[in-house]
Amino acid sequence: MNQQKTIWTRILGWVPGLWTLAVASSLFAQFRLTQIEAFCTAENLGSKPFGHLIRGSDGALYGTTVSGAGELEGTVFRLNPDESGFAVLHVFGRTPDDGTTPFAELLEGSDGALYGTTHLGGGSGQGTVFTLQKDGNGYRVLHGFDGTVDDGAAPFAGLIEGADGVLYGVTHYGGSADLGTVYSVNRDGTGFRLVHSFTAAGKDGVQPFAGLVEGSDGVLYGTTNFGGSSNLGVIFRVNRDGGGYRVLRSFNGGVTDGSFPYGALVEDSEGALYGTTLTGGSGDLGTVFKLNRDGGGYEVLHSFAAGAKEGSDPYGGLIWGTDGALYGTTSVGGSDNHGAVFKLNRDGGEFAILHSFAGNAAGGGPRSALVRDPEGTLFGVTDAGGRANRGTVFRLTEDGREHRVIHSFIGGGETENPYAGLIEGSDGSLYGVSWGGGSGDQGTVYTLGRDGSGFTVLHHFGTVEADGANPHAGLIEASDGLLYGTTVQGGLSQNGTVFRLKRDGSGYQILWRFLGSPLDGSKPYGGLLETADGSLYGTTAYGGGPGLGTIFRMDKDGSGYAILRGFGKPPDAASPYSGLIAGSDGFLYGSSPYGGKDDIGSVFRLRSDNTGFGVLHSFKETDGKHAFARLIEGPGGVLYGTTALGGAADKGTLFKINKDGTGWGVIHDFTGTDDGDGARPSANASLVFGGDGALYGTTYFGGVADAGTIFQLGEAGYGVVYSFPGEAGIGANPYAGLVK
Repeated sequence: MNQQKTIWTRILGWVPGLWTLAVASSLFAQFRLTQIEAFCTAENLGSKPFGHLIRGSDGALYGTTVSGAGELEGTVFRLNPDESGFAVLHVFGRTPDDGTTPFAELLEGSDGALYGTTHLGGGSGQGTVFTLQKDGNGYRVLHGFDGTVDDGAAPFAGLIEGADGVLYGVTHYGGSADLGTVYSVNRDGTGFRLVHSFTAAGKDGVQPFAGLVEGSDGVLYGTTNFGGSSNLGVIFRVNRDGGGYRVLRSFNGGVTDGSFPYGALVEDSEGALYGTTLTGGSGDLGTVFKLNRDGGGYEVLHSFAAGAKEGSDPYGGLIWGTDGALYGTTSVGGSDNHGAVFKLNRDGGEFAILHSFAGNAAGGGPRSALVRDPEGTLFGVTDAGGRANRGTVFRLTEDGREHRVIHSFIGGGETENPYAGLIEGSDGSLYGVSWGGGSGDQGTVYTLGRDGSGFTVLHHFGTVEADGANPHAGLIEASDGLLYGTTVQGGLSQNGTVFRLKRDGSGYQILWRFLGSPLDGSKPYGGLLETADGSLYGTTAYGGGPGLGTIFRMDKDGSGYAILRGFGKPPDAASPYSGLIAGSDGFLYGSSPYGGKDDIGSVFRLRSDNTGFGVLHSFKETDGKHAFARLIEGPGGVLYGTTALGGAADKGTLFKINKDGTGWGVIHDFTGTDDGDGARPSANASLVFGGDGALYGTTYFGGVADAGTIFQLGEAGYGVVYSFPGEAGIGANPYAGLVK
């Protein structure tokens, strides 16, 4: 996964007085990076659900996604029918022998565990059979296909559990002719065997795509995509022991027949089989057919027709409704040509389109069968559409009147792009925000334990009227125990907001919506500050009279909002991206990436009563430029900070300055990858003092892989204590600072 955003912990072992730059190797050994949560656009949500959902014995919906983003190779997920409780139970491809790319639906076995297949991955890269519990624990690969004559390869289909308690499935390739197989395996992974190898001999079917169904007679029935007398697919039967194999029907693709069956079969109470073909029929747009188990009585019940704005190209199979009718989906067609849900009586009468997908946020392109609950509500997935065009989960009443998307896959995480650093709450939990992700793809507030447990999204931005969107700065916990923060976008005019909520996620409230006019600020990239009197202070990067940002204050209930200063042209400070700090002398201190004498940044101060404003330092190219990150006050009242650029190597600097503007000095010039040093600390990369008294920070670039660093300034000077290796699963390019 490329450039995962991570949260990390460090175990510090430095003893003051013993640390020197000359023993860097031992220093590295004293730091251990432990990933406790990973954010990635598809890691938490995946994308492209292909296999149909199943309804578990606990009433929850379970499914798979084929892919995600970056190097993610699919997921197993769970979702409640009321659209709550979405969770990813497994991310594929994390270990060398794990499967990847699960096209198929899951099976809940008689033991309550989930079973499934992956199309690729495993030790030989030919796919797997896997199991896991419904809570995500106990994941295990039961069988890795190797594609030899005695094994299958590349299963597209899921599994069924036979009356004998054994799992049965099909593979698209492998077997004696490398044209697919029927196989069986015990639920504990033992006893794998080939039930049948497809060979094309005698006009046999080849390359099955859909899963099997066990008839009421105990025989296995299925379809193949190709093969048969016209190479357009077949319907076959085979006993569980491999005997009695027979082709029941070869599709010919004429106007009175279908071709290329992709969906699994279903059986009615009288033993007849029903299914769909992708093409064929009177309009060559697919069919619904019926066949007796002995191969007789074949009948096309419905041919899809484009002129009537029907659906067309049904990939998925059929299900029975509570009314005894057949229900299914088409991948295209419908009134907007993005697919449809249809209903058909078992005799072929009263065909009806229940819902046409619009291809936008409401989803489009369903390629799998439906599933229903006992009350008759239908559930399904679309391969496309949704908020990010990566698929949806939807529900639909049997009469088609109520359609609702209950989950949009965004190929990105439930939290995505956590630009801001964390805070530790008074309850010991960690709290943070993400720029993107969430149900509105406009960011989240989240919490988790320091050991990575209990990850929970507390708020999805974009879910209330004129809500904020895209928080850039971190949270604060104020003296009232509530969490406060800012968003850069959203509000009434997309100029950002100030918000608050309780630590359990309840009580969410917008305190201020920025207007961006000359009388108000715009785009609060920096976080908030609470002073001793309980007031909140912050900055905006734009807005105000001159339009170059503001300093504002407000009460914690949202009242008393006032602009204390509007920033202007050089030599004034301009466009502060960071928040303020309260100095020990009662002044508020901040930095800006622009403004100052050379318009490359400044350090400034202001009293909370709006008096005493002054620019303490204007940056020059040699001592740094573009101070995006928040300042920190150290021992003796000295202020410390970083610049993103400038300095000797134009890779940024670490600087100090007294609160009266004297004592300016560059402590370190970042040099980048030449010697493994860090480079270009980011806007949220504020510094922090460790328990050992040393100063710690992060850089976005530099280090051994140019993927960022953690650095330390201690008694013996400056040193890099960790270089991100740029490897998948570890994280790279830290945008935010550390928290102790």
